[in-house]
Amino acid sequence: MPRKKLLRNPKYMTKKQIYNDDRYLAAREECFRRAGGWCQECRRYGRKTDATIAHHIESVEEHPEKAFMVSNLRAVCDGCHNKEHPEKGGSRGRRR
Repeated sequence: MPRKKLLRNPKYMTKKQIYNDDRYLAAREECFRRAGGWCQECRRYGRKTDATIAHHIESVEEHPEKAFMVSNLRAVCDGCHNKEHPEKGGSRGRRR
């Protein structure tokens, strides 16, 4: 496979390359547009919080082929994104 094609295939890209790719940036913008700029998780509970992150529903590590799919993105705020990732210090699943 030609080198240029490998660099465009998310299976062979680093996370940093994926998040800087024009295809991801376009999908991210579409995700925010569809959500009206609001956090989709907070909206479930009647709160209006600005979305700041396009969260991958199925992780890029496990499903790189879905890295640029709008249907695999949810617009969320920082707090809700942290809850989605208890392994990164979020509070979901952690007992106090």
